[in-house]
Amino acid sequence: AGIEDAVTDILNSGKFDRIIVGGGDGTVASVAGLLAGTNVAMGILPMGTMNLMAKALGIDIGIEPALAELKTAERRSIDVARADGRIFLHHVSLGIQ
Repeated sequence: AGIEDAVTDILNSGKFDRIIVGGGDGTVASVAGLLAGTNVAMGILPMGTMNLMAKALGIDIGIEPALAELKTAERRSIDVARADGRIFLHHVSLGIQ
């Protein structure tokens, strides 16, 4: 099963109020799209190429420091938007970054 199936199973279980996602901006946005509008919080472990969302939130890019930050992280809401039916968190771009 893919990450979206796993997250959907977690949501349907009702057992968790937070989930930590390891990946890059695509994975983070995909999971955020599933969690948007729920009471489940998402933590980010930056494991992608650019990690723009993690950087925008001030999350350390190293795995060990990011894990340490997650231990004491406070829950906060962020704005999300949709473009062509998909959630985007940091930016929408066309062409070269």
